[in-house]
This record gives sequence, C-alpha cells and structure tokens, in this order.
Amino acid sequence: MTNIRWPRGLYQAQFRAQIIENLDKVLNGNMLVIDPASKTLGYATTVNGAVIDTGTIELSENIPVNQRLQELVALLYNEAEYDILGIEMIRGKMAHHYLKFSVGAVIGAVHAPACIEVPISSWKAYAGKQHKKSDEADAIAMAETIIALAKEIRDESK
Repeated sequence: MTNIRWPRGLYQAQFRAQIIENLDKVLNGNMLVIDPASKTLGYATTVNGAVIDTGTIELSENIPVNQRLQELVALLYNEAEYDILGIEMIRGKMAHHYLKFSVGAVIGAVHAPACIEVPISSWKAYAGKQHKKSDEADAIAMAETIIALAKEIRDESK
C-alpha cells in the first residue's frame, strides 16, 4: 500500500475506474505515457509495471500548429502497439486549445486499445513537492502514478 493521499473527486474516481478496468494490462502489459504539448512532449514507456524508457519528442517550432501536430501523428502512428496509452487529463477553460489539440492528436495516433487519463492532481500528489518539473519528468511521474495506484488496487483486493 502506498502512503499517497490520493485526491478525491470526480476525476480521481474516473482515473481509479480506468485503472480497475485495465489492471492486468497496467501490471503485465506495455504502456506509453505522454505528457502532451504542441512543441515538446514527454514520454515514458512501461513493461510489466516498470518504467523502461523515457524521453522527449521535439516538434518543429517554426511551423504552424497544424503541421506540428501532423508531424506528431506521423511519429506516433509508426510506433509499436501498446496495451495502454496514458495521457494527462486536460480539462477546463484554462487549458490552451493547442494543448487540447495535442491530446486529441496523441489519442488518435497511438495504437492502444485502452486509454487512461491521469488527473494532474493525482500525479502531482504522487510526485510530491520535490518533483522537478520537465516534460520528461512529468511523463515519468504519470507512469509511476498509474502503476502505484494499480498495485494499491491489486493489493486491496487480496
């Protein structure tokens, strides 16, 4: 059991439900987790509940957003197939529309039968105040959050 004080509310309940639905895939499959953006995206890949690769995807800055997103789709579409796509949950009026476009492009491009949206409050609760923000670090924190909550749910059911 983790010592994380998970946030409460609708988004956390949806997050938990998505993990319950995909528990075996999280712990025994492969997952691509993306911190979305329209210029630099962070990513983490997992296998069998462990982060195995991380990095960033840099998109061309001096071209219009639609062309950057087409570049992103082309990059992700040719990637391997995954059991799960994990992506930051982006909601509300404060989120820039380019960020929302990026989320849609990623979801449409990645070959994964399941998608888990990670609420910002959840991965920040897991990462803690010592978290040093970067696109890559955020993707790692999201992947680790999904895995930690999946293990907690698995252990609760024993």
